[in-house]
Amino acid sequence: PWLESFETSTLPDGWTTDAMSLSNTSSAINSGDGSTTYYMYKNLYSTTYSTGNFSTVLIGPIAGTEDFSFDYKIANYYSPYAPPASGTGNFVLEISTDFGNTWSEIETVSNNGVAGWQNKSYPISTYAIAGDYVKFRITANWLSGDYCIGFDNFNLASCLPVSDLSASNITNASATISWTASGSNPDDYQVYVSLANIAPAEDETNIEISNTNSIDLTGLEDSPLHYVWVRSDCGAGDISEWVGPLALWTSCEPIVALPYTENFDAYGTGTTAFPNCWARPVTYNGFPSIVSGSSYS
Repeated sequence: PWLESFETSTLPDGWTTDAMSLSNTSSAINSGDGSTTYYMYKNLYSTTYSTGNFSTVLIGPIAGTEDFSFDYKIANYYSPYAPPASGTGNFVLEISTDFGNTWSEIETVSNNGVAGWQNKSYPISTYAIAGDYVKFRITANWLSGDYCIGFDNFNLASCLPVSDLSASNITNASATISWTASGSNPDDYQVYVSLANIAPAEDETNIEISNTNSIDLTGLEDSPLHYVWVRSDCGAGDISEWVGPLALWTSCEPIVALPYTENFDAYGTGTTAFPNCWARPVTYNGFPSIVSGSSYS
């Protein structure tokens, strides 16, 4: 399988962009999920800034049975970062099987007024055959308004990964982990839990199995921070990439001993530094976050 999730601000080898760039500082894209990872980004708001495009690296040779998938998010530039209304713009997805010399349209995706990250998935067999080398191109087009668009988590695989890991029903020893199902209709899902933030190996065997898009974890240790990864198992050894980690605290119980104080002196600074069990809704360019200096309180 092929995966690109933009781990750094450097454009991956073989990718091209025109009026789009990698970013992790857009308040509109970061809002809601608090994401600070990188994504392909464009602010669209006038005839001067009405379009932008990018194309992937050349991928192949392919088997011809894979699916191509990616995540995208569209949100108004200004707070509260609601999704722009239907009819305000679109993006066009295209594929090339001749090294980018010609392109065939797969779909024009119109702004739909849906909030948050959305996933798109397409069977590649409609456009390419075994042995082909393929590239994909996306062009964002503005019609009205002032909004931002971001793209992330590109996959070309026969067993697509899950997305949107979340935790609920958390106690000091248990939690329910849920995710958006894979578009490949896998036989089941593999779940890996660890006290260390170290991604599981491809051949990891210390796993739990679920045949739905959630699992009830029990027997968790009280207090420590747990890390959770999930992947799809499509059978016959065909498995997806691991998705995670989802950070999970199992001791977020109400404070009963008063008075309670928190002076933010023990966590460092930056967008990833904040007390355990606190929420940090991002509202502007990675803020709020812990900073240092006598002028702040």
